[in-house]
Amino acid sequence: MEGKGIDVIIRRPVVAKFLLYLRDHENSYIAEATKSLGICYSTLSYIYPELVEMGLVKARKDGRAVRVRLTRKGRSVAKRLHELDLLLEGVVHENKGER
Repeated sequence: MEGKGIDVIIRRPVVAKFLLYLRDHENSYIAEATKSLGICYSTLSYIYPELVEMGLVKARKDGRAVRVRLTRKGRSVAKRLHELDLLLEGVVHENKGER
């Protein structure tokens, strides 16, 4: 994954979507996340090991499938992403009301 910190999320918005998904769906299978998010399995298969390396996600094999969950650090990042999402959503709604 290119960059560090916020660059990871800005350059690859799917990372933020995945972290937010895991916030609400702890201990999920990668396949479940791909269906829910509407992204390719190969995309998450590429991303999740890097998130493990960053300490945001823990993964374990369950047969042929992979289960993932947020670490404490990952929950903290996902919480902040959720707060930012809500803040930006409010800004968008305010701007629509000004037109």
